[in-house]
Amino acid sequence: ARASAAADIAQQVFEASLRRHPPRARIACAKGCAHCCRSNFVGASIPEVVLQARRIREAWPDPQGELRQRIDAAAFRTPDPAEPSRVVPCPVLGGDGACGAYDARPLACRGYVSVSVDACIRMLADPKVEIPSTRPHVFFRTRCTTALWAALKANGLPYASYHLHQALGVAVAAEDAEARWLAGDDVFAGVRVDGTRKPEVEAFLDTLIGVSALGNS
Repeated sequence: ARASAAADIAQQVFEASLRRHPPRARIACAKGCAHCCRSNFVGASIPEVVLQARRIREAWPDPQGELRQRIDAAAFRTPDPAEPSRVVPCPVLGGDGACGAYDARPLACRGYVSVSVDACIRMLADPKVEIPSTRPHVFFRTRCTTALWAALKANGLPYASYHLHQALGVAVAAEDAEARWLAGDDVFAGVRVDGTRKPEVEAFLDTLIGVSALGNS
């Protein structure tokens, strides 16, 4: 369970950082407000995926039933060019609009907050509308994600932003997905990946790995 444990640590660090450095602006997000929980692509690392899959198996009575069907429908839905891009509701949402795996939601979700409900509503009709967020949420989300990627890279494991719903479908279906992935079996090979990564990010990852190695020596 090293992968899911690493994701749990990264998420705890994110939450602790926000408590120590809270945003000045008032967050408009609230339980049941799921305007932003609609997207054709939510990026998550594999450790975050297997952590969420673990929570789902613990909390949902039949993760292979209706929930699995909703995950597959969201994962492989073909976007309609005539529709706004953010139209696919997250399959983990409950009937009350609350996240069904809230304590294990990935960093992308934790760091995506809004100070304006009106902007969120307008975004559903026009994906070009920018959601006003807070600097601490963006900053700590980026840093914790980068640290997680560095840990993966240092251990020779794939690091990238995977399509959350597609990867979640794999991890929910196969309880041994985490162990197999850690052993080198890329069970997520067919999952869509956001491969956009700037050279300076790679350099920063290598710097983090080097600093960590010095600290452990």
